[in-house]
Amino acid sequence: KLVLFTGFSCNAYCPFCIDLNKRDVPDKSTLQLVREMVQARDKGVEYLEIIGGEATMRRDFLPLLKAANTLGFKEIILVTNGMMLSYPEFARQTVAAGVRDIVFSIHGHTDALHDALTATPGSFKLLLKGLGNVRACGLKRTFGNCTVTKRNMEFLPDIARKFLELGIRHVEFIFV
Repeated sequence: KLVLFTGFSCNAYCPFCIDLNKRDVPDKSTLQLVREMVQARDKGVEYLEIIGGEATMRRDFLPLLKAANTLGFKEIILVTNGMMLSYPEFARQTVAAGVRDIVFSIHGHTDALHDALTATPGSFKLLLKGLGNVRACGLKRTFGNCTVTKRNMEFLPDIARKFLELGIRHVEFIFV
C-alpha cells in the first residue's frame, strides 16, 4: 500500500487539523508524486491511497489519477472532504479515472456542526452533493471518517446515524 500524501493545501480550515499551520509549505510537485508511484509499483505495490491536505484541489489531480492507472495500480482510494466532487463533471472524471473507493471526512451530522468544525460555511452541503454525484456516476464503495473533538463528541450517536442514513457502513472515528 502506498499512502500518497500530496501536500498541505486544503479548501477547509478545520481547527483540529494537525497540518493547519503548514498551509504555507509547498505541495509536492507532480514529478515527485509520480516518482513515488513509480517506486511503489516497482516494489509490487498495487493499492494506492491518495490523501492531503485536499488532493482534489490540485490542478494535476486528474492527470495523477491517469498516471496511477497507467502504472497499473489495481485499487485507487481517495480520502477527501468531498467539496470538489460537488461539481458533477469533476466527480464524473474522478470516477472515470479509476477511483474505486472514496473516504468522505464527515465531522458532524448537521450543516451547523460540520461547517463549524471545518470552519467552512456550506461545506456540509457541498460534501453531500459530492457524495451524491459520485454515486450517480456508479461509484458504490463509499466510506467515512470523523475526527472526534470536544465539539462533536456528545453527538457521536447522531453522527453515526447520519453515516447510516447516507448508506456509509464503514467509518473510522479518529480521536485527536
